Amino acid sequence: MSIDIERKANDIKRMSTNMCWMSIDIEWMSTNIGRMSIDIEQKTIDIEQKAVGITTKPIKCDFMSKIFTPNMINELCKNTMIDHLGIEFIEATPGKVTARMPVDERTIQPAKRLHGGASMALAESVGSVGSVMLVDTTRFHVLGVEISGSHVGTTTENAVLAIATIVHQGKSSHVWEIRIQDEKGTLVSVCRLTNRIIPIKSDIQK
Repeated sequence: MSIDIERKANDIKRMSTNMCWMSIDIEWMSTNIGRMSIDIEQKTIDIEQKAVGITTKPIKCDFMSKIFTPNMINELCKNTMIDHLGIEFIEATPGKVTARMPVDERTIQPAKRLHGGASMALAESVGSVGSVMLVDTTRFHVLGVEISGSHVGTTTENAVLAIATIVHQGKSSHVWEIRIQDEKGTLVSVCRLTNRIIPIKSDIQK
């Protein structure tokens, strides 16, 4: 009886060891699938960059080593003014960024119309994210230095869209044009944002 118990104990140990190896194999397969997904996304973005004539590499999230996506940007913006205004990024590709902002108590003026300041905050948000996607953030800071806007219309819709398109991509500066329109396509504001691309000091010393 003692021998049977010992045999059963050994069998249980073997089963436990096999299950452990299976768990490691599954984790290894999952990691490889994740890497394959990132590689495919990287190649897709490289093709898009070549199509629009952009040669800089897309920014990777420093803490996750993954390509920026709208969902990741929205996660990064939690508990910031961007989040407070209800701004949601819905498209983020090299050279073009689109975000949605609600027209509600957070973004209107006392006259119940969209506040121009909220529009400017929306414009700077999409333009800044656009520049971050075009530089290596381990080597450069992105700093907004000038923004201007013309509020050419108003809206009765519940939200507006900001579409940022790069019009100048230099080594030390980026210029973005941001068109803000409502969900029916009515133009509300036209803005221009200039961002400085500043080398990080440690990189300059190299």
